[in-house]
Amino acid sequence: MQALLLALANPYGFMPGQLGQVINYLQEHAHWARITDVAPVHRMAKAVAIVPVGHDFPPFASNKGGNVEGSKLFLLTFDLAFQIQEQLRALEAGGLPPPSIGGDQGAKFEYMALLRRLLRQWAIPPARQFNRLPSRARVVMCAGLNGVWQYSRGAHAEIPGVPPGLPTMNACQVINHTPAGYALRQIDTAHAALRIGDLIALRVEGRNALQVAMVRWFRNTLRGSGLEFGCELLTDNPQAAAARAEEAAAKPLVPAVVLPDDGQEGAPSMVLVPARSFEAEQAISLRQGERIDTAVLTKLVEQGPGFELYEYVAVG
Repeated sequence: MQALLLALANPYGFMPGQLGQVINYLQEHAHWARITDVAPVHRMAKAVAIVPVGHDFPPFASNKGGNVEGSKLFLLTFDLAFQIQEQLRALEAGGLPPPSIGGDQGAKFEYMALLRRLLRQWAIPPARQFNRLPSRARVVMCAGLNGVWQYSRGAHAEIPGVPPGLPTMNACQVINHTPAGYALRQIDTAHAALRIGDLIALRVEGRNALQVAMVRWFRNTLRGSGLEFGCELLTDNPQAAAARAEEAAAKPLVPAVVLPDDGQEGAPSMVLVPARSFEAEQAISLRQGERIDTAVLTKLVEQGPGFELYEYVAVG
């Protein structure tokens, strides 16, 4: 059961150190999940995963569709999801995380973000909203927050230690796409090193607009034709900025990339910052060109290699 839940959680997406936390969590809480060979009445519920029998495929959420020939089992995580929701509610109300996590606020927020990720993977995985459209367009891309920041026209003079010039862009071919992301194949002789969760800047051939995305999956094609991977779009309009804690005027600025809201009512603005630079509910000074705003980071949305993504509200 623990192995099935770990596979369903996509461990390639964990941050360093989180795998051990998840294994400890499973040892204590995996008994809340159950497995059956009887198809549940609510087959398409978001807390039902299909476990193929006789294949090496990992479990996958039943509401994502897909047909698997042969026998299958059903992994039910309704009760486990309820436990995670109750644990998150207690933490949000001021409760303490397990002693192994540590008592500081930063560790608590990271643990809460991990629980939310497990809840998404085990109980409420996002269903695909659009059909994928085939394409043969080409894109160029580079990985990492510094590359995204520089290609978003970052001003280097305010940020110490940034190398001159722009990072190398690698060529990829689009396999298919949706409004929410791309499936890409690397076609350069020297392939860029990528990890699940990496932040990438990409530009479609023939367009000037820069897009920012996160790597979500890899695929082994067994053809030796280059790595294939999928990425989820975060924004079509990244804006380079610089940030530091509001109360630390003497500290150096760090690179930041603002992801403006999409114009929809209630849609929050977000900002990408280096990992462990700030924490939720902290006020920061956010500089874009000559403009300086005070912003409060309201929610940690995503963590990845070397970066964190926060929702924020401007307060001045």
